[in-house]
Amino acid sequence: MNIQDAKEQIRRTVAAYLSKDAMGDYRLPAVRQRPLFLLGAPGIGKTAIMEQVASEMHIGLLSYSMTHHTRQSAIGLPMLVQRTYEGKTYTISEYTMSEIIAAVYDAMENQHQTEGILFLDEINCVSETLAPAMLQFLQYKTFGGHAVPAGWVVVLAGNPPVYNQSAREFDIATLDRLKILEIEPDYAVWRRYAAERNLHPAILAYLDQKSDRFYQIESTPDGPCYVTARGWEDLSVMMQLYEDLGFPIDETLVKQYLHRDETAQDFALFYDIWQKYRQDWQVDDILQGHLAPSLREKAAGATFDEKLALTLQLTSRCEELSRDALETYDALKQGLPLLKKATEASDPAAFLQQQASSLRQPPVAGEEPPYKRRTRQKLWQFLSEAASMSATPENETGTTLPGFFTQKAEENGQQLDRVGEALHELFAFVLSAFGEGQELLIAVTHMAESLPLTRYISQYGCDDFAYWSHRLLLDDRGEALRGRPHPKGALS
Repeated sequence: MNIQDAKEQIRRTVAAYLSKDAMGDYRLPAVRQRPLFLLGAPGIGKTAIMEQVASEMHIGLLSYSMTHHTRQSAIGLPMLVQRTYEGKTYTISEYTMSEIIAAVYDAMENQHQTEGILFLDEINCVSETLAPAMLQFLQYKTFGGHAVPAGWVVVLAGNPPVYNQSAREFDIATLDRLKILEIEPDYAVWRRYAAERNLHPAILAYLDQKSDRFYQIESTPDGPCYVTARGWEDLSVMMQLYEDLGFPIDETLVKQYLHRDETAQDFALFYDIWQKYRQDWQVDDILQGHLAPSLREKAAGATFDEKLALTLQLTSRCEELSRDALETYDALKQGLPLLKKATEASDPAAFLQQQASSLRQPPVAGEEPPYKRRTRQKLWQFLSEAASMSATPENETGTTLPGFFTQKAEENGQQLDRVGEALHELFAFVLSAFGEGQELLIAVTHMAESLPLTRYISQYGCDDFAYWSHRLLLDDRGEALRGRPHPKGALS
C-alpha cells in the first residue's frame, strides 16, 4: 500500500484501540491490541505520518529509535530489594523502570496528554539480547515489570533487510503478534504531501516530468546508489535556505542529498534552467498584467519544456501568494479575540506582549505542520506590533487597537484581491501565449492539487478556473471548487 493508505489504517487502528465503553474503560484490552508494524523502504515518510496522525487526533507522540537499546536499557537494571514471605525476609532482585516506559511518562507530563502513540523505529534492528523480551512486549506491552501506560498505542517501523544490513527477518512467533502494513513509494501520493509542506516548486516541476526518479535504490560495484523521498524533502529545505541567503545551488549541494549521480546531475541542470526562465520571463510582471508584447511572442515560440517550466512557475507563484494571504487571514482571525481582551485589560501592552511571547514556543508533541508554524509566526508579529503600538501614547500614534486591526484587515483584503487578479492574469497569459493546449491543462491540474489555491478558490471563487476545469473535464475535486464565490475583504 502507499503511505496515504497506511496513514488511514493507522488512524483507524488508533481510534479503535482508544475507544471506550459506557463505563469509560478501553473496549480492547492491551493484550489484544496488536502493535502496528510499518515495513517499508527507508525515507518514504513513515515517521512523518505518525506526526500527522498524532497532530490530527490531538494525542501525544513519543518517537524512539531501537537501534542503540540493549536488554539492560530497555528492560531496566536489576536491583536488590527485601521482601517478606510467610514471616521470613528475603533479598530478591527486581528491575528499575525501563528507559522507554519512563520516557512515555515524561512525554505525558511534557505534552499534557494522557493518550498517545509510542512509535518505535528500527524495531527489526534490536540486539539479539533484547529479542526474547520483545515477544513479551509485543503481546503484553510490558518491559520487565512495568507496562506501557493505558491509552498509549504501540506502533513499530522497520526496513526490510535488503535495505538495511542490520535488520533481520522476524520469525512467525513475532509476526503473529503484529498488524503488518507493507508500504511502497508512490509519487502521486507523496506529491500531495509535498505540496502541503511547501516543497521547492523546482523539485515538484522536475518530478512531475520524471516521476521515475522520485525513488531509486540500487546496488553497484561502487556501493549503493539511492534517492529517497526524505532526500528530496531535505534538499528542498536547504534550497530554500540557500536562496534566502544568496548562496549558489549547484551539483555539489544536490549530490549531498541525492545519492545517484545521474539523477543529481540531471536535477542540478534542470534547476539552472528553472532559474534562468524565472529571470527571463518576469513571472511577477506576467501576474500583474504588465508583460511586454515581445515577451508574449517569445513565449509563444518557446519549446515545450520552456512552456512547461514557465506554466509551473506561474502556478507556483500564485500558490505562494494565496498561501501568504490565507495564513495572514488566519493569523488575524486568531488575533481578533486577543485584541478584544487587550482593550479590557488594565495594561493592554503588557497583555499583548505576554500573548506574543507565549507563541515563541512551538508545540511539544511532534513536529508542528509548516502552515501552522507560519501562521503562528504571523500572529506573533501581529501581536508584537499591536503591543508596541499600544505602549505608545494614543495622541502620538493616532491609532487605537480597533483601528490597528481594521488597518491590518484592509491590507489583508487587498492581498486576497491580488491573488484573484494574479489567477486571472495567469489564465489570460496561458491562453494568449499557448492557446488551449497541454499547458492550460497542466496549469488547471496544478491548481486543483494545490491546497492553498483550492482553499482560496473554494472561499472566494475563480471564474476562470471554474470555466476551464469544466471544459477540461477535471475530476470531482475540480467540481467541488466551482461556483462558490464569497466576498473578499476585511474580517468582520
